Amino acid sequence: MYHYHSGEIKNPGFELMLLVLRALIFVFIVVVAAGITIAAGLPAFVGGSLAGVFVFAFFIFRPFFEVINYSCPHCGNKIRTIKNYGSYRCSDCGGESRID
Repeated sequence: MYHYHSGEIKNPGFELMLLVLRALIFVFIVVVAAGITIAAGLPAFVGGSLAGVFVFAFFIFRPFFEVINYSCPHCGNKIRTIKNYGSYRCSDCGGESRID
């Protein structure tokens, strides 16, 4: 049987884990850019600029595990969920909507 998950973040520990995951991905991008810079023999400011552009593009143009407050359009029930999670089924009224 299929178990529907509403996408609701009920535990502050889960929200903290998402924040830590975002930070780890930021560090990963910076380390990869530094590795590319060292391998290519380029100056350090080039690698920093490269990492800055990729981090900016990654976090600005594609929200990644961003937690938002969402309100059910049918009954007004408020939850915390992940932005662009997908579909949502309200626990109060059972109404379905899309989280964008």
